[in-house]
Amino acid sequence: MSDVTFPQTSESNVPTSKRAIREFEKQYEIVLPNTYVSFLLATNGGRPDRLVYPIEGLPQNPLGDLHFFMGLSPQWEVFDLRRYLGMFSGRIPVGIVPFAVNGGSDYVCLDLRAGGERVVFWDHGHFWSTGEW
Repeated sequence: MSDVTFPQTSESNVPTSKRAIREFEKQYEIVLPNTYVSFLLATNGGRPDRLVYPIEGLPQNPLGDLHFFMGLSPQWEVFDLRRYLGMFSGRIPVGIVPFAVNGGSDYVCLDLRAGGERVVFWDHGHFWSTGEW
C-alpha cells in the first residue's frame, strides 16, 4: 500500500476504525477493497481538493467533478455511506456502493458485484424512476 496515494481532502471527517468498517460490511453483506478501507481509515471522506476527473465512455461528458466523498458517521449526516445505501436500496444493484457525489447529484461508485473491484460512474438522471440502472 505504500505506493498508493489518496486524494487530498479538506473538511475531512473524524477518523473511522477498522471495527466500524467491518460492521458496515457485515450490515450490507459486502467486502470493501483494501485500498478503499485504507482511504476510509486515512480520511473517512471529505471534500476533495482536486475536483475534476476523467470519465471514460461518456463522450458528451468527458470530465466529472466531485463534490464530496462519503464516510462512516461523518460530521454531516448527508454524506454518510449508510444513508446512500439505504436511500438507493432496491433501486441500484446489490454490490454497488456510491462513495462520492458530484455537484449534479450523480455518483462515483464501487462495483463489487461478482467479486469485482471496479469504479463506475452513475449518471442517474437518464434512468431516474425507470427501474433501470
